[in-house]
Amino acid sequence: MHVWVTFYLVAKQKQNTNICVCYQQTIIDMCISSCVRIQKVSHLKMYMGTPQVEKISKVPADYKPSAFDKKVLLWTGRFRTEDDIPPRIPREMLDAARNKARIKVCYIMIGLTIVACFAVIASAAARHESLTSLNLAKKAKWREEAATAVKSKSK
Repeated sequence: MHVWVTFYLVAKQKQNTNICVCYQQTIIDMCISSCVRIQKVSHLKMYMGTPQVEKISKVPADYKPSAFDKKVLLWTGRFRTEDDIPPRIPREMLDAARNKARIKVCYIMIGLTIVACFAVIASAAARHESLTSLNLAKKAKWREEAATAVKSKSK
């Protein structure tokens, strides 16, 4: 049993006018991505009897990713496997992946900092130290130093 779904996509042509494109597609053949951008109506192609929208990028793919770039693209979820990565990608795609990786690394560092804070608190609690006891000991030491300084001046 095939379930048909009707899609209405808005395509922009060169005159900046919107044209509504309607086509049907089965649930089985649906694309994984929820948002498909098309620039021209002429880029509809037939696939197994149902029209499909071809993804088009206006940005030229001019950058050959290195091994580290491929790992970044995989880690940020741009591609599922290393074989899915094309030999040339747009520079903007790599910049977006690097920004996403930077944010992930920052979140990891924030998490590790919080864990380290709790570890320091736990180790101080194991030694029965607290900020209050340390401050009281420091102030008692200062009072003793001040008292000895006053005694040495009075002599």
